[in-house]
Amino acid sequence: MNIEFRTKPGRKRKTKDGDICLVCGDPAIGLNFGVQTCSPCKAFFRRNAVKLGTIEFQCRGDGDCPVTSESRRQCNCCRLAKCIRIGM
Repeated sequence: MNIEFRTKPGRKRKTKDGDICLVCGDPAIGLNFGVQTCSPCKAFFRRNAVKLGTIEFQCRGDGDCPVTSESRRQCNCCRLAKCIRIGM
């Protein structure tokens, strides 16, 4: 089953049931910044990518914190690093 999301007039994004966010594993809403993501991860990347180079992100753990739908808000450093690592 395909689900269509309208973005701008005349444009459509398609996702299939079962598509998952490559950042946290939640259901994806579509292709955002070149990667299948959910809405929270899309918004997180949009807000924080512009800060790269202006502030230093600090990991609260050992630099390899898990990024899941339950833990994605725990360490912004590792979440942003994962976004970049997967190609956003």
